[in-house]
Amino acid sequence: MKKLIYFLTCVFSVMLFAACGSDTSTPKAAAENWGNMMKSGDYEGIVDQIAYPDNLSAEEKEQSKEMFLSLFNDKVKAQMEKKGGITSTEGLSETISEDGKTAKVEMKVVYGDGSEDEQTLDLVNVNGDWKLSIDK
Repeated sequence: MKKLIYFLTCVFSVMLFAACGSDTSTPKAAAENWGNMMKSGDYEGIVDQIAYPDNLSAEEKEQSKEMFLSLFNDKVKAQMEKKGGITSTEGLSETISEDGKTAKVEMKVVYGDGSEDEQTLDLVNVNGDWKLSIDK
């Protein structure tokens, strides 16, 4: 439950991410890719880019994906509508750990209603691709 609350906090606070493309080879590029998905409402794409814990079975991972997709469609979509969508996003900085396995990306999101958020996203390197970490 703690992981879910943390994840939703990130989602609601930042509405994640930025620009375009599907490059996940750097933390900042991955964040920008997710931002593009968030802007276009591609919640399935975002859910596919979450790093699910390795100890979950294939069935549990699928159930987790379905749960997150449902949350995006039910909660995040409504939150986005209240804020007038995302008008711009910007990756402010990225910090990669010494071992290269984790990173933090500072993101700025500007909404249609003029409000702004800054949030730190935790990422994990999964076979060379950076994914959103929910392992808190």
